[in-house]
Amino acid sequence: MPKVLSAELILTVMLAIITPIKIAAGAESPYPRINISADLDVNAGIMRAGAVIDLPATSPGEIFFPGLEIEKITVNGREIDISKSGPVFFKNDHALNLRASDAARTIKITYRYRPAVDELLGPGQIYLHRSWHPYLAVPAIFSLEATLPKGFHAISQAEKIVENVNGDKVTASFFFPHPRRGLDLIAGPYEISRKELTNGPDLYAFFFPEDHDLVADYLEKAASYIKRYQGLIGPFPYKRFSIVENRLPTGFAMPTFTLLGQQVARLPFITRTSLGHEILHQWFGNSVSVANESGNWCEGLTTCLADQSYAADQGRGAGFRKNQLLRYESFVNKTNAISLEQFLGAKSHLIPGQDAARAVGYTKASMVFHMLRKKIGDEAFFKGLRLFFKRFNHRPAQWSDIEAAFSENTTEKLDTFFTGWLTGRDIPRLSLTGLRVREKGGKINLSFDLRQTANKPLVMTVPCRIITPSGVIDRRVKLNDRLFHVSLDLDDYPEKVIIDPRYDLMRHLDPSELTPVWSRVMGTGKKIFVLKDKKSEKKYAALLRRFRHPADLTLLGKDADDRRLENADLVFIDADGKKAQAMFADNSGASTHGFSLEVRRNPLNPGRTATLVRAASAAEVQAAARKLSHYGKYSYLAFDNGGIKEKKVTATAMGLIYSADPEPDGVEIRPRLGLTEIMTRIADRRVVYVGESHTSPADHHLEIRVVRAMYRQNQNLAIGMEMFSHEAQSALDRYILKKETNEKEFLRQCDYFKRWGYDFRFYRPILDFARANAIPVIALNQPKPIVSRIYSKGIDALSPAEVKDLPPERDLTLPDYRERLNRIFRMHRGKNRLNDFLQAQAVWDETMAATAATWINKHPGGRMVILAGRGHVEKNAIPPRLARRTGIPQTVLLNNDPSGRAGKIADFVLFTRAAPLPRLPIMGVMLRESKKGVLIAGVGKDSPAAKAGVKKNDIILTADNEKIKTINDIKVLMLYKKKGGNIRLRLERKHLLWPTTTGVVEVKL
Repeated sequence: MPKVLSAELILTVMLAIITPIKIAAGAESPYPRINISADLDVNAGIMRAGAVIDLPATSPGEIFFPGLEIEKITVNGREIDISKSGPVFFKNDHALNLRASDAARTIKITYRYRPAVDELLGPGQIYLHRSWHPYLAVPAIFSLEATLPKGFHAISQAEKIVENVNGDKVTASFFFPHPRRGLDLIAGPYEISRKELTNGPDLYAFFFPEDHDLVADYLEKAASYIKRYQGLIGPFPYKRFSIVENRLPTGFAMPTFTLLGQQVARLPFITRTSLGHEILHQWFGNSVSVANESGNWCEGLTTCLADQSYAADQGRGAGFRKNQLLRYESFVNKTNAISLEQFLGAKSHLIPGQDAARAVGYTKASMVFHMLRKKIGDEAFFKGLRLFFKRFNHRPAQWSDIEAAFSENTTEKLDTFFTGWLTGRDIPRLSLTGLRVREKGGKINLSFDLRQTANKPLVMTVPCRIITPSGVIDRRVKLNDRLFHVSLDLDDYPEKVIIDPRYDLMRHLDPSELTPVWSRVMGTGKKIFVLKDKKSEKKYAALLRRFRHPADLTLLGKDADDRRLENADLVFIDADGKKAQAMFADNSGASTHGFSLEVRRNPLNPGRTATLVRAASAAEVQAAARKLSHYGKYSYLAFDNGGIKEKKVTATAMGLIYSADPEPDGVEIRPRLGLTEIMTRIADRRVVYVGESHTSPADHHLEIRVVRAMYRQNQNLAIGMEMFSHEAQSALDRYILKKETNEKEFLRQCDYFKRWGYDFRFYRPILDFARANAIPVIALNQPKPIVSRIYSKGIDALSPAEVKDLPPERDLTLPDYRERLNRIFRMHRGKNRLNDFLQAQAVWDETMAATAATWINKHPGGRMVILAGRGHVEKNAIPPRLARRTGIPQTVLLNNDPSGRAGKIADFVLFTRAAPLPRLPIMGVMLRESKKGVLIAGVGKDSPAAKAGVKKNDIILTADNEKIKTINDIKVLMLYKKKGGNIRLRLERKHLLWPTTTGVVEVKL
């Protein structure tokens, strides 16, 4: 347990003498000396002080005192009239410039000081962090004597502290033997606790009485960090170390102590993370300081050896480094990127506008040190680290000194590595091309080209992981140029190749790796805020003030079209607005109370984000908005009255993953189940899908067998068919209920061959069975012209009336939906856009799901068999959309096919056989509808029509004495023809020099 020391005991342990502590007699210091004596009046909030500055001969004579109320200045005992010229020169009353001299000089300054706005000088605490004393342009040796109220204990940069109580005052003396630019002074009604270390500094905690219960853990953890880093780096660089609480929200590391804000110190994770980081700064940043002319290296080194290392201890190293890369991707772009040489430092993360600089100086630099460690190995890395500290203990160092220390402990050439990573502003993007697997000489050869895209090629060692059925193979590839060809002989087939699976490289992330997190939204240069309505802007004013930048766009949902939304990061303000619902459907992750925020991928552009925001009130928005900046690494956040209630991170790919030669899927062959047994097993499933290939006789044979089996189980059955769209429903109803006895008339009324077109004979048995048993047939589909217009012109081309008829909830984000459609789109895209194809397919699937759900919900005891194309019955098509609306159990049946996908899609795979349908006779013409009627657009050579005398540009007036108005009319008639039969056409023909004529021809089929 730590010991709590009273002021009297401290006086006994230390010296009860209050005099400035001097350097030993005869010792000459090349540095100036500054001795400060200060009397702090906490009631008046003012400090009265004097400073004695001893300047060695030839030392620069510029003294700064901004913010000080100067009362008197003497130089070598001679008072200076600051209103006149003489041996001094004043700059704007904030600096004193002495003329050059070969002799030593002593300057005495008497002054008063009132604290700056971010400092404290009152009964609760003293915190002086800025220019509260004179300082020089060069480092100096400081001593300090501070008079404080009784009950206060003080801390400053010091190897030795002496306190003395005199009446109602305490005088504290400090001495620090190492040169500095300035001191900090912190004091307050602290309880001081001490922990003895066997080998290490004197360890103290200065905590306020109300936080005494935190002390034991802080001292215990601090002791373990000191032991850890003494083993890795070298002896602790100072004789004492203190952990000090501050009333203000700080997190600083000064030589000999760290200053933690009281609210920060109370956070349970600080002793596991930030405390170790600040202690490590005693070695790097304080003892070995930064020579800023070559860039600040210490923040990156500390992040690597502290934060990154602690995550690795817990098995989270790869995830931590991935999050570092995400922060870099979020905040650094071409307009604000700087090199590591250009990074001189950054202010606290609590101060806005620091994210980009910190992403370079902390994140990129830490990853460079991590890559160096991987490149040369742990033994050489830590030898170099110890050598670097030993050389520059209590001295400034630069990047070149780091390179030299590490180069002495490895045979690796490091000059090109350091030059590229320190001077370049960009980072590389890696990719793999030309992947090939082949049998070669009894081995399996895997080859590919590893590429990097960057302004200049960077030196890196790229981890490559090969996944095989028998295990994992790891290889490291030295990449010094833009391309490196890799060829490996393996004993087993490679299923996947993963580049940088543990995030050992500083690189750009692939879209598949980009986790949708809040930091990406904060850092983006192009956001669109989509408001549910005009009231939303007022309700979310606090959020918009904090995170809406001048370049961002704000739109009402009704004005937000796809072409705008696909090129930006989106923030949907009130996530139940129509536009958000049309992209994400139910938004089930959103909180219904308090404040919630969920970051997803933008379904129109997976490389960007879409954030769904919801709040119960403006007060909840205001309470949460001021805290959101601290939660950038999360995908989902929920607050209640400003308190965090839930936080999540969406999982994404780990590494750049490429498919090589995947192992074939298979199933265990068991005794086959007959269709009757399968149907018995799924008798409780209210919806059964039978997926079809539209021209497969076997698939259609399976469909009618399933329809019959389900009807035997439950006569409260409906048949949902993709083949018919909503406008055909009335014709279907009349036909099924035998109000239309003529099949031909039904086909004409529903315009079957225009709106679907596949051989009707495949569907005739299903409709005949439905008609014979009065089974409702439900037209599931959206009208084809609507879907076609979305595909060709985009969803925003629809009229308000057409949009009104679409399902308002449309989910574009189902797993692999966009990727699957993209594979189809690439084969047929022409001049169309992927997002328009995505929207068209989503409308198609959502409409079928919504139509089926309407019938299911109206018939609680009913069942439905859905007949649709295989792509529509996949696990990201109709089934999840229907489940979202009904929650009922469903089953998918498929015939097996050579692609092997049936086993991945279906719950049951069947092996149905069916004889192909006899071929329908053809006339051998191409038809086109014109203003005059159905036009013969072409006649096949030696076709039946050509032999009968039919010519191009003839107009068909009648066929078998029936008027012909549409192509559908012709196709309906041809459906009933047999090979060897005839069709009688009455044609109109236009002649060049003669009047138009009409005539009749008999086409033998």
